[in-house]
Amino acid sequence: MSTPPHLSTTWGPNESAAFNDDLEASFMLAPSAKGKRLTFIGKCPYCAGPVNYTVDLELVPSVPGAPVGQGVSELVTVIECTCTEPHPGRPPGTQGCGQRWTTVVEVAK
Repeated sequence: MSTPPHLSTTWGPNESAAFNDDLEASFMLAPSAKGKRLTFIGKCPYCAGPVNYTVDLELVPSVPGAPVGQGVSELVTVIECTCTEPHPGRPPGTQGCGQRWTTVVEVAK
């Protein structure tokens, strides 16, 4: 299977862009060694550019004797395209095609 070519779309969000579970599932999640960051690695579902987007996680210490099962079971985060390919109209000092999307990551308790 061949890799789709990068699309040099005009920079900025496109609300009509179709994102589906197959595209979202194509991302690999890479946690940092100490568990304080989660990196999404894959192809932008809009421009097909390479994405390497890191989310800093807020770690909260457990309280001894606290009820079990009170923690968050999913992480909702916004991912942005981080490709370095050219996109007409991209503001200086930024990366990507301007697309952003929300994803939910299930967190093991």
